[in-house]
Amino acid sequence: MPKIKGLSHVVLYVNDLDKMVAFYRDVLGLIKYREYPGRMVFMTPDPEIDDHQLALAKGREGQAKIIAHIAWRVETPADIKAFYERFKAERVP
Repeated sequence: MPKIKGLSHVVLYVNDLDKMVAFYRDVLGLIKYREYPGRMVFMTPDPEIDDHQLALAKGREGQAKIIAHIAWRVETPADIKAFYERFKAERVP
């Protein structure tokens, strides 16, 4: 059976990119590691360990979805395939 090894990163859609970057930087202490100005910012608590654990993407409007995706760590590509087959069997859309 495949096993999740940990969380890789989360990508959130945001209304106000600058405001959210300021929050995660100034309140939570994350470091802005890389950005596509006006579109997306990648943040991490420690660039020595990970280039990003959080990505903020401009584009959320109104009641639109906030989560673009959540990425998990697995040991091998075979684990990804096993999860895919499991999702199909469980009829996960």
